[in-house]
Amino acid sequence: MKQKLLFLIPFFAILATTVSFAQNETHRSTISATAGLNLFQVLNLIDGALSDSLGTEVNIKATGSYGLTYDYAFTNWFSLGGAVGFNTIGVDAPNVEIDRDNGTTYNGAIDFRASRTNIALRPLFHYGNKGRIDMYSGFRVGASIWTSKLTADGDLAPEDLDLPGFRGAGANLGLQFIPFGFRGYVTENIGLGFEFAVGPTHYAALQLNYRM
Repeated sequence: MKQKLLFLIPFFAILATTVSFAQNETHRSTISATAGLNLFQVLNLIDGALSDSLGTEVNIKATGSYGLTYDYAFTNWFSLGGAVGFNTIGVDAPNVEIDRDNGTTYNGAIDFRASRTNIALRPLFHYGNKGRIDMYSGFRVGASIWTSKLTADGDLAPEDLDLPGFRGAGANLGLQFIPFGFRGYVTENIGLGFEFAVGPTHYAALQLNYRM
């Protein structure tokens, strides 16, 4: 009897593993709506400190990073997906004073508006994803497409501001590292989650997930 039990142990172990993997692989596609915290919102929180450091009033308004992601699980531990995200920022300073080398002083107000659309791929590595729990780490690799507009009044013109790197529109490489993400499903298909990240377009984000 003891020998029969020893024989059955590997059998049940293999069966349990097979059931676990089958359970996770029945939901290969996951669609997520996300809302995240970005650098512009952090600046928005400290615009009073910026005003003090620059010696003039600065007002910053920023939206969160809103996005959609789609991830497809090729295996129990790896998925590849796409993501699109969007956020905006506005900066205005009603009383800017610029002193030129020739002794001329320019006074006026400036207004800056910009939006960023990020399109990227997301390779994710999953662990502990059994049943209604899914944890992961990974990357986001893509491009951030910018549109922006700078206006000035009074004695100022946009070219007087000499803002380094300013351009009305363009694209740059967007790289993000995701050290940890978590999804918990309240039903078989609908879940809530969050992730922490380093790089654009967010540092922390909440998720509403639907898996198929």
